[in-house]
Amino acid sequence: MNENVGQFRNSFAGSGTSQSELARRVRSYTIGWLEGALEKLPNIANDEGSDKKIKNYIDNEFKNIDRETFKKQLKEAMGAITDDYEKGMKKGRQVSVSRPVSGTKDVKRIG
Repeated sequence: MNENVGQFRNSFAGSGTSQSELARRVRSYTIGWLEGALEKLPNIANDEGSDKKIKNYIDNEFKNIDRETFKKQLKEAMGAITDDYEKGMKKGRQVSVSRPVSGTKDVKRIG
């Protein structure tokens, strides 16, 4: 990730892009890269118990946020995303992740 984001940041060298604009574009690229790379990862919740634990954790973390606050935060976050998000997502999707050797079963990661 650092290499891809660094290359993206360095592509602006000498372009006259302001630091605030550069930070906004790099942030957008990085979010896209992470989204693309996450698609490549295996499902970490292998059973209903693990899935329920994850859902309970998410519910607990966001129990105090009301719908209007969430909508406002989402709108602000979406407004900060640039076209660089798509570029980052394409690069993130090209990431190679570790796979089980010789057809071994996935290891339970959450339990």
